[in-house]
Amino acid sequence: MSRLGADLLLILVALVWGGSFVVVRDSLKHIPPFLLIGGRFALAFAALILIFPRRLRAWREHLGAGALLALPLLGGFVFQTLGLRHTTASISGFLTGLNVIFVALFVAAGRGGELDPRSASGAALAGLGVTSLCWRPGGFSLGSGELLTLICAVCFAAHIVLTGRLAPGRDPVVLPAVQFAAVAACGLAFHLLLEEGGFASALRAGWPALLYLGLAATGFAFLVQTAAQRHTPPVDTAVVLTTEPLFAAIIAVALGGEQVTARMVLGGGMIFAAMLLAVISPENGDKDEKLINLKTILSHEDAKTRR
Repeated sequence: MSRLGADLLLILVALVWGGSFVVVRDSLKHIPPFLLIGGRFALAFAALILIFPRRLRAWREHLGAGALLALPLLGGFVFQTLGLRHTTASISGFLTGLNVIFVALFVAAGRGGELDPRSASGAALAGLGVTSLCWRPGGFSLGSGELLTLICAVCFAAHIVLTGRLAPGRDPVVLPAVQFAAVAACGLAFHLLLEEGGFASALRAGWPALLYLGLAATGFAFLVQTAAQRHTPPVDTAVVLTTEPLFAAIIAVALGGEQVTARMVLGGGMIFAAMLLAVISPENGDKDEKLINLKTILSHEDAKTRR
């Protein structure tokens, strides 16, 4: 695969992820949140079983690390999905993208609080972007949807940081598979405990959304990203994947019925610029693989190369 081909595949991954915000928002009209989460990850896990049956026999060796990584992954998707009940898909996309900034802050905290100038500027710019997105006629107002999505971004950042520590030396297919299975089990268990409505009626109404989220946005995107990252530099990966919130906003306007507003353009633009500042930081970009992979597991080969 050429570098251009790999970058184009990563753009496709960002596009698929961007489209998932509208799909989740609309599917919540028919499918309860925990059933939606459990169903999409169950489908993704089933896809990995079908594609890599032999490799997944080593799941016991990855159980501890996978279970630990599943906690922030589950938290990220729970808070994101619940947040989409109370905010727009475009705002959810931009606020979720702040996980890049939170990763930079976590990395700085691990180094004794040292934050390089670009990351510091990115954090400040991100704060202004959030203020703009949440500015309403009466002034700044952080609604429940925005708050839940910000917590989601923190959870995804924690997942990325933990992945950087636990992924090297482990199989890049088996480790995510364990996480997918754990998140699916928790989502379905929470549905049975906390939500009303049966599986059958919800699945009849929302099966197209589940197929998209489970097979395209989770299983397919993971496999494509893992393959593409072996043929393109880390900076390409980081920069391309920051376009996810832009695609989320474009799709929300084009297909999701949302209106382009000044605060969307201004706030979203500042958050996007902040993300770029974080991922292309000279100090962080090469040394910390945690900034390179924004959603899933770094490939084992890439991790070995940068160690």
